[in-house]
Amino acid sequence: MNKMMKKIAAALLAAACIPVTGLTAGAEEQFWIWGTTSLEAYKDLEQVDDHGMLTANDYTDEMHELYLYETQYGHRWMLLVTPRTHVIRFVLRDDMEIEEASRQVAEVIDTYYPGSLANYNAERHESKVEENEGDDYMYFSHLGWTYHGEQYDRVFELRADDNCAEKEAGILLGLAQRHLISEFYGWGQTAHYGMGDLPHNSILGGYDSVKYTDGNASAIDWDSIRNYLTEQHPDLTLESYAVYEGTETHYRISGAEDLSFREQFDLAVELWERFGIEPNIGWLQTSEPPLTGGNALLRPGDVTLDTDISIVDVIALNRNIMTGDPLCETAKQNADLNGNGTPDETDALNLLKYIVGINETLG
Repeated sequence: MNKMMKKIAAALLAAACIPVTGLTAGAEEQFWIWGTTSLEAYKDLEQVDDHGMLTANDYTDEMHELYLYETQYGHRWMLLVTPRTHVIRFVLRDDMEIEEASRQVAEVIDTYYPGSLANYNAERHESKVEENEGDDYMYFSHLGWTYHGEQYDRVFELRADDNCAEKEAGILLGLAQRHLISEFYGWGQTAHYGMGDLPHNSILGGYDSVKYTDGNASAIDWDSIRNYLTEQHPDLTLESYAVYEGTETHYRISGAEDLSFREQFDLAVELWERFGIEPNIGWLQTSEPPLTGGNALLRPGDVTLDTDISIVDVIALNRNIMTGDPLCETAKQNADLNGNGTPDETDALNLLKYIVGINETLG
């Protein structure tokens, strides 16, 4: 991981200098305006299998998705998506006062992770619970930051090692029934995103002279690798070089610059599987907020966001239509049953008909 962090500055500089075109609109937005899109942005990109190479070398956790992307200018990126399987994220309603709401959050979480309320820090809006005799760990915190001019000061995250589905459902219900939240994303519904490039202008290179396993360096049999390339890839040769005079020796595969990006990537995986080496990839980690999957509160008809559909939702919708009582974006989407872009009288009537049994669906 330390090796990866050393590459961040270089990757940042490269990213700032290279224009991006030729993407789908969603993908282009994701890569350069981070934190504003979802996995949908990757649907037209090629997903590849690194056969555990990135996991073994501490680039990511065990679960991840990897995509290859090439700009029309020839720059090649590996796009890494790592689901945060032990994290729940939720957003307080705009009309909730943060101090009081966060205390109620602690009460809800305490039902499922006892000790949360006792350890609640009212000043920082956070709580941490550890079981000294086991591996249990729970921590929730008010993030409270601004990113690229956008306010995320109502966002909370809970991390727990057990990622229990029953607890997730209970916490969602408890927060929703207290009318505390406008968004909720369960275990694995948020992710970290990163971009990595093969060094030296996409030529397969940057191999260190030694390999690292669990932080320990071990020698590499470069003669065996050279012989293997001669036998299996006669168009490729192994070269040694120094980045600067007097620095340690590195290695690269000459001829790899003529390969397609997919061929370069497959070759890197092949050499890692056979010899335990991997190119010194420059990773650029995305900043907060991690990207979200599905908002669990998005449910047609649930205007009050309490996970239930009742006459109360009709009342809330009519108040919005007639008196302008505000609805958050999630509530507006749930209320817009006819899909015309805004909640209206037709939506209120359809919702009422559904509740009293006249209509069987919420269309």
